[in-house]
Amino acid sequence: MNATRFASSVSRLDVSRILYQPYRRWTSSFRSKSTSTYEKITFIGTGKMAQALIAPLIETSIQPAEKITVYDVSTSAMKRISDKFKGVQTSESIPQAMEGSDLVIMAVKPQNVNNVYEEMRKSNIRDDATLLSVIAGKTIDNLVAGSGIRKVCRSMPNTPAIIGQGMTVWCCTTNIPSEERNQISSVLESFGKSIFGMFIIAWLLYIYIYTL
Repeated sequence: MNATRFASSVSRLDVSRILYQPYRRWTSSFRSKSTSTYEKITFIGTGKMAQALIAPLIETSIQPAEKITVYDVSTSAMKRISDKFKGVQTSESIPQAMEGSDLVIMAVKPQNVNNVYEEMRKSNIRDDATLLSVIAGKTIDNLVAGSGIRKVCRSMPNTPAIIGQGMTVWCCTTNIPSEERNQISSVLESFGKSIFGMFIIAWLLYIYIYTL
């Protein structure tokens, strides 16, 4: 069989399996069999991506509803969340929402990020808090400098995450220990699969497998 015929016989699924295996082995090194919950998860923004995360976190018992707080500039949006997910708390401001949180999930539109940063810097945030961003186009350096939070994860979920079939590539600052990476991985994998690693490499891998 010549090279051309061999290449045509290899399906995209085969390529996905071949390329994904090293990352699955890599991430499995810091995942444990049991799932830990955070003391408090705060969502800033309650759009489709936030809701896509909230639902499976509660349904799979990764995080109890009572330990989830949301903030949105729209009070009606927050009410819809609290009505839909019984037990989820709402807040009147970003500083109030972030108080006591050990995981803050930033899920706002990119054009609103600077306004959110300003409010976040007013917060009495825990020293050990982690920021998880699902916002496109914001680098880790930008997230650290803007939010004032030292531990930061940058993630890029794709659209199928909204229906629980997502593929999320993510990376984080080096000050996040392996145990917490396991927790973050559990959060992201509640609505699909995840690939951890150098962001550019992981993102290019995702593009090659799922969009070309």
